[in-house]
Amino acid sequence: EYLARAGYNPQAMLGVIKVLKDQEIFATEEARKQGRESQGYHGLFASHPDNDTRLQEVVAEADKYVGAHNGKTNRTGYLNQINGMIFGDSEEQGILFDRNFYHLPMRFALTFPKGWQVNNQPTSLLAVAAGGNAFIKMGAMDIDRRLSPKQFIEQHLKVSRLKAGKELNSNGLKGYTGVFEDQGRPARITVVFLDKQAFVFFAGVKNSDEFKRFDKEFIETAASLHHLRADEVVLAKAKQIEVVTVGKQDSYASWAKLSHITNSPVMQLRLLNGQYPKGELILGQRAKRIQ
Repeated sequence: EYLARAGYNPQAMLGVIKVLKDQEIFATEEARKQGRESQGYHGLFASHPDNDTRLQEVVAEADKYVGAHNGKTNRTGYLNQINGMIFGDSEEQGILFDRNFYHLPMRFALTFPKGWQVNNQPTSLLAVAAGGNAFIKMGAMDIDRRLSPKQFIEQHLKVSRLKAGKELNSNGLKGYTGVFEDQGRPARITVVFLDKQAFVFFAGVKNSDEFKRFDKEFIETAASLHHLRADEVVLAKAKQIEVVTVGKQDSYASWAKLSHITNSPVMQLRLLNGQYPKGELILGQRAKRIQ
């Protein structure tokens, strides 16, 4: 009713809710790939908006306030406003590019295992293997310069019974790593010092018998930590929405390859354009891509 009284097309609200529902479906599918529960709110959509008769009736009630032909949507103005908007993580949060992570303000970068889903959380990075069979969680803490990386693990992280402990010296950075038992399963803890930060890597598995299969990747991920190089600065820049007119050579598949989106890029582009899960670009139409 508010939209209708303001001169907008109330039917557009169905499209908005459909996109929100599609986002929920996508998030659930991504969580399934990672072997975890979806964190989304499920109380809003009992069914898909296309099949929700009650919702359609409520929206239809607003039609009495505005004729079907004079309700505006102002899509052109909207697209003009969001052109250049930041998409995904900001430079302050760090940028994922393929399986690499770059953080411009803190001047570091690292590489995660191929094929893993990487989630940039507020205070940490969480990488999850297919099916949730293994994970690596990385965070940063202030260094206590009086301590070595091994002592940092023992005194600050309170992990004292390490097995197969060894020093790391990779990319000019000092670190220490070892294995301990966490809730009855083997886990690896690694600390690497970079400038004024102690980078803490905690890695574990769903099933104990799979630890050896993933352990090499646990160590390689921590050892990949390095100071941000000059040639990596451009990769540490935030991604932006670009509004373009679809040409003959354009497709979601080709846009995805250039998007630098880490997880399910084709599906994310379809979501961005309201064409999830199987829609394709329409020649001559304005659409949103990521650069």
